[in-house]
Amino acid sequence: GRVPAGLPPVLAAFEAAGASAAEGVLDQESFSQCCLGQNLGFSLHECRCIFRRLADEHGAPGCAALPAAAIVRAIRGQLPAQRLAAVHEAWVRLAPAGRGEVSSQELLAKLDVRRLPTVLS
Repeated sequence: GRVPAGLPPVLAAFEAAGASAAEGVLDQESFSQCCLGQNLGFSLHECRCIFRRLADEHGAPGCAALPAAAIVRAIRGQLPAQRLAAVHEAWVRLAPAGRGEVSSQELLAKLDVRRLPTVLS
């Protein structure tokens, strides 16, 4: 069967579900269907448990719906400030025009893998 293709498609699925939902919120059923549609390996019961846990963490225990943006933030998580600054600096170096994306050709042209710590040691 299909397997998840990584975090970006999962986040995009929740963002799209939120965009098509009334007021950008997902109820437990919409959340569960989104999880199941992404083949994350969770049962329907597990999806419902995850939704309840997200509601608890969002400060709304027992709520019937959550903003899709809150779900995406919970999935994405928070980077520590120092790491966030390092990621931002790397993106500025890789994509100085601020496009937010880098082609594989651009990445290969700028990245010398021979300088990576595991290669040097």
